[in-house]
Amino acid sequence: MRYKLLGKSGLRVSQLALGTMTFGEEWGFGAPREECRRLYEAYRTAGGNFVDTADKYTDGSSEQIVGELIASERDQIVLATKYSLTANVDDPNGGGNHRKRLVQALDASLTRLGTDYLDLSWLHAWTPFVGLQIQYSLVERTVERDLLPMARALDLAVTAWGPLGSGLLSGKYTRGGDDAADGRLNLQGGIESAGEQKLAIAKMLHDVADDLQAPPATVAIAWLLHQQDVTIPIVGARRVDQLQQNLAAVDLQIPPVQLDRLDTSSRVDLGFPHDFLRGDMVRGLLHGNIAHLIDDHRGQYPFTAHVEHPSHELIEGG
Repeated sequence: MRYKLLGKSGLRVSQLALGTMTFGEEWGFGAPREECRRLYEAYRTAGGNFVDTADKYTDGSSEQIVGELIASERDQIVLATKYSLTANVDDPNGGGNHRKRLVQALDASLTRLGTDYLDLSWLHAWTPFVGLQIQYSLVERTVERDLLPMARALDLAVTAWGPLGSGLLSGKYTRGGDDAADGRLNLQGGIESAGEQKLAIAKMLHDVADDLQAPPATVAIAWLLHQQDVTIPIVGARRVDQLQQNLAAVDLQIPPVQLDRLDTSSRVDLGFPHDFLRGDMVRGLLHGNIAHLIDDHRGQYPFTAHVEHPSHELIEGG
């Protein structure tokens, strides 16, 4: 496992975060305490140090379980939790990001976690501080229109939830996995709710996975790690074998040809101004016959339509 700077915070976090929305069984799809322990130990053995939870996950059980698991090594863990969602549906101040709710949520989270400090506190709604936590995967790339360009411009860290598209990209639904019947996607209307486009993307992913002789879940997360943005996928699981497939993504190098297949099959129209600025006509009007010779230090905007994905490099700076 390698480590990345979390935006401008100075924190060094592992390139995969451990998502713990599956810690606890109160919501019908989570893991029991002992399996949570095995998940946590597998993550730590792989070198992970970034644990993500929230005050509402599994009605508070997630924070309690996380607190128990990290207690003996709290100083080594970068611990993140969230607030914003209501704690009392009949109280107008029970939710939101105001100071009253912040104080209440922080006190309750620290108690459940059994610690006296947090390393990172997220708002469940958008925040302009040091990072963004957004839905991002091969089947949900619309954040490339605005949120990812904003993160580049403001030097914000990006953590990606849902890297497997509620399990659609894992293969268990499209290939008849043993645990498809109780998967999270079924709570959203089943595989039919995904739509033809997302199913086609999943099929392409599975074809690439077969070529690479790797599980689809591993390839899907590796694709995120290959993106130029400092994106940290949040990986969650109900079983250790699922987590091991997720963790294997850090060692999987996807060849450029296969990256292009995945990118082409899942690409979304970026709309104005991105598509406008990358069009041949505008590039020609701006830069004449040498548009193709101009390198853009920001990555892919506005000149280059395709960027080779860099290999991992050592982190430098503060």
